[in-house]
Amino acid sequence: MNDATLVAVQRVRNVLRANTAFSVIAGLAVAGSSAWLTRQLAGTPTLALAAIGLGVVAFGIIVLTVSVSGACTVWRGGRLVAVADLVWVAISIPIIMFGDLTAAGVAVVAVVGTCVLALAVAEVDALRQLSPFAASLDSSRLETVRRSVDLAAPGEIGWEVVSDHELYGRLAPNLSAVHVLSDSDHGQRRCVARSGESWTESCDVFHDDRRYEVSVDTTDYPYPLVSMAAVFRVDEIDEQHCRASAVFRYERQSTVRGALLAAGMPTAFAVIMRRITNGWAIEAQQRAARPTSRTSS
Repeated sequence: MNDATLVAVQRVRNVLRANTAFSVIAGLAVAGSSAWLTRQLAGTPTLALAAIGLGVVAFGIIVLTVSVSGACTVWRGGRLVAVADLVWVAISIPIIMFGDLTAAGVAVVAVVGTCVLALAVAEVDALRQLSPFAASLDSSRLETVRRSVDLAAPGEIGWEVVSDHELYGRLAPNLSAVHVLSDSDHGQRRCVARSGESWTESCDVFHDDRRYEVSVDTTDYPYPLVSMAAVFRVDEIDEQHCRASAVFRYERQSTVRGALLAAGMPTAFAVIMRRITNGWAIEAQQRAARPTSRTSS
């Protein structure tokens, strides 16, 4: 799966996961407040409202299952989810217009309907961007997370910072250390998690392009992933600024634990990568300032 396709699939996955979060929270809220909602929604039986709430929770779990499935299932299932959301919105309109609802009841139906509409619009837009690649989709569960940051430093200093493995070990909140085992263009490093677990990563360094690629040996990896790889690079913006970026690709194991991990990976990675890239920015700025401070002294 090429990078453009992977990004498009990931966009759909992420929207579906947002749908899951909303569906589970909203469904539990409806089930938990069914007695109060009965008084707001034309005397709809409490048991029926509780069933609707639990049904929404079940829908959210189904959507989650689609989001962690193969790319082809994400495409097909995503369209069904978008249709289901639009149907919910279509049903909400006549209920608001003609139903015997209190003001609070109208507000509840309108707010939920608006949120569902926003999700449907996001799903349709993500699916539209994926549609050019639909014919080439397969059953791959490969996912990607990426982040970049502009550094107030020349490209050579940015590359020095980004390719500093020990610095990476200090910045990554899930790691306690990174030990370089073989310092070469095709070397290895050992990552140690805060829990004490460790694993080996192969590093291919391309100095001319200012990038290095990491491939994780998942044999002793503490997470239920079939594969994990990353690309770190630095691109020059001008003489005093550059852009550092990190792109991770991973595929979960076909287990329940793997599915749950995949569901939370984008959020967890967002926190980890924000910490790393912010750390790069601070370190690059400090290193860029050192020659000036020495000169002035």
